[in-house]
Amino acid sequence: MTAPLIPLAQISGSIVIYGPNGEELGLSDPRCESIGIKRCTRCREIWLLSEFYLHPRGRNGIDPECKDCSLKLQRAYQAENAEYFNAQRRQNRQKDPDQFWKHDLAKHHITPEQWYEIYAQQNYGCALCGVPDSGDRRLSIDHDHACCLGEHSCGRCIRGLLCTNCNNGLGRFRDDFARLEAAIGYLKDPPAQRVIMPCDMLRR
Repeated sequence: MTAPLIPLAQISGSIVIYGPNGEELGLSDPRCESIGIKRCTRCREIWLLSEFYLHPRGRNGIDPECKDCSLKLQRAYQAENAEYFNAQRRQNRQKDPDQFWKHDLAKHHITPEQWYEIYAQQNYGCALCGVPDSGDRRLSIDHDHACCLGEHSCGRCIRGLLCTNCNNGLGRFRDDFARLEAAIGYLKDPPAQRVIMPCDMLRR
């Protein structure tokens, strides 16, 4: 999410917002939306309208909270009602086992046919460890986060299909080549083994 247009702390009498006809507008004036800005009712910061979700019940069809605040509210509500949402997910999965896979395809803008083509290119397994797709738990679609941040992808920066363990592991290294190379060096030459007698020597 981009920085707020005008942080509330900087708003003073010396900063004036003008309407389309040159009139001064208050920060809560709905006409602010006509010039492309809106104040979030939660964090109280001024954002461009592109930083708000559309909402049929909101004023002018726009959510009163900015995207960041809206997502935080949604996650907090789901955490408070985790048992209900987990039951809903289980029920939906029973109705349509491929529901989450279809959702993953939609998030990354690829078709099932393209997914299977990529899967074939990887010799029908995870691109890193080779574990095959189980059907119950589809291989995850991995994309370059330098192109598209977050869970969604434009579809052109997809790198391959990974199992959950490999996908989570790669994500924790944040696609950092230096850290990955350091991890390989660490596994090949553990520093503690230079101090402590290795296990294979104890077995002799």
